[in-house]
Amino acid sequence: HKILPDYSIVLQDNKSLDELLCNPLLLRIFRDALPKWQDTHPNTPLSNITRYDIYTAFMDDWFCSEAVRLCMQKAEWLKDLPQQFLKFSQKLAIAMHEHKQDEVDIKDQNNRIWEQLFTCRDKEMIEAWLGCPLRRVGEGRYSFVHKSFLEYFVANALWTAVKQTKKMTSWQHRLLSETPEIIYFLVEAVASDLDTGTEVLWNWIQQSKNRDVGVAAANAITVLNAANIKFVGEYGDLSGVQIAGADLEAGHFDHANFQGADLQNVNFSSAFLREANLCNTNMMGVKFGEYPYIKCNFFRAVAYSQNGKQLAVGTGRSIEVRDAKSGEIKQIICGHTSYVNSVAFNPDGSQVVSCSSDKTVQLWSVKDGKSTHT
Repeated sequence: HKILPDYSIVLQDNKSLDELLCNPLLLRIFRDALPKWQDTHPNTPLSNITRYDIYTAFMDDWFCSEAVRLCMQKAEWLKDLPQQFLKFSQKLAIAMHEHKQDEVDIKDQNNRIWEQLFTCRDKEMIEAWLGCPLRRVGEGRYSFVHKSFLEYFVANALWTAVKQTKKMTSWQHRLLSETPEIIYFLVEAVASDLDTGTEVLWNWIQQSKNRDVGVAAANAITVLNAANIKFVGEYGDLSGVQIAGADLEAGHFDHANFQGADLQNVNFSSAFLREANLCNTNMMGVKFGEYPYIKCNFFRAVAYSQNGKQLAVGTGRSIEVRDAKSGEIKQIICGHTSYVNSVAFNPDGSQVVSCSSDKTVQLWSVKDGKSTHT
């Protein structure tokens, strides 16, 4: 905060940027990219900036700087260099993601992808390689400058497929549930155009009913669930979908129709599944992740926060806010004069609303346990 006094509010209020405070390289990315993002988004509040925005602004600047450097060396302007750098970085990141590798050995004679990307004699391909944010880690071995660069470019390539091509090929390579960091980037990208993202990804999920695109469909529903899309109404028709391996933790599937679906190894931990239709589904290896009990003397109402990380329990006249994973009590809210009959969190989990036999409905702050409205 001493380094970036003008931007301290951004780091304090935006939890997705927490990691930037712990890593000098990532803090530098934030420092360099934020002014550029502000220049292109003058009317957008700083509190709305995401990690995906920061990386996009930083990479755009990186590619432009590398293009200028390369053109000065050659004493000529090479058209569309930044776009070539981006496409190469996307291709490389997707290939590394598919092969589950954090670095690439360009001397690997058995890997045609590396041969295509690094030993190609095509002039444009060679120039694209030179602008990619890579570092040498050994003889003929390279990695992205930081692991988060690899994760960002994978997410960027997948989001490009959603927005521009509508093709799901790159989504079919590997389950994203194995790489939560990529999911975080993707959720922020999807949030920038939620209507388009939801429409395309939902269409891919539906296509899995008739096509062999189960991995892409599982990835699509994993991202939509992480983006807090509720699978009710129109989105509740999941009959026959093939989504084996999807991560649907804390998802909203009340009354959803899963009849005939392939749900092998799906993670339903803390998911809402009241009256969901699970007839004739393949549930081999499904994970519900339920805790057998929490220690509580008496309660009438229970509710999870939308992200599944908090649990509100109406115990007599008070409300306990617990860590959903450990069961530890984080806050005790008192103020009702009779039994609490129902509780619920607001979307971001910062407030709890309660209804009591004392004929009042009250809104409470989770942070300090104080009533904000009655």
